[in-house]
Amino acid sequence: MSPNSFLILAISYLVFAVGKVCLSDEPKPNVILIMTDDQGYGELSSHGHAILKTPNLDRLRDESVRLTDFHVSSKCSPTRGALMTGRHCRHVGVREADNGRNIIGREFSTIADIFSENGYKTGIFGKWHLGGHYPFRLQESPLERYSKADEQGEVVDTL
Repeated sequence: MSPNSFLILAISYLVFAVGKVCLSDEPKPNVILIMTDDQGYGELSSHGHAILKTPNLDRLRDESVRLTDFHVSSKCSPTRGALMTGRHCRHVGVREADNGRNIIGREFSTIADIFSENGYKTGIFGKWHLGGHYPFRLQESPLERYSKADEQGEVVDTL
């Protein structure tokens, strides 16, 4: 199975599971995706790093569901584009981190769209890097809440 097929399957399963819970009377689970920049798989003590001690991240890891077969791109924006859409970054228009090549095409649904349609509140806190100019800024995204520094270093938030 190709990495992208696995990613689409994993996100589809997650959306199905969330949708199933949304149709029941049970409370919906919290879904939090954490993505770090410039961090290798082995840079957590729980993944075997001999020097770095990361007890809080290790505890979060131990108490969470982990999707461990996501393959990142060489730059941050293409990785974010793939995570947000469940598709390969080149299929959604995200090829680089700048110069207008970091924009998800509006014809593609994102995980935020799907969660919003299922009654979830959505948000992003930190780096957006999927378009810095209207109509592709974070302010025009499907995310309801956000807090980040924009390209000029000014804090933009809805908190």
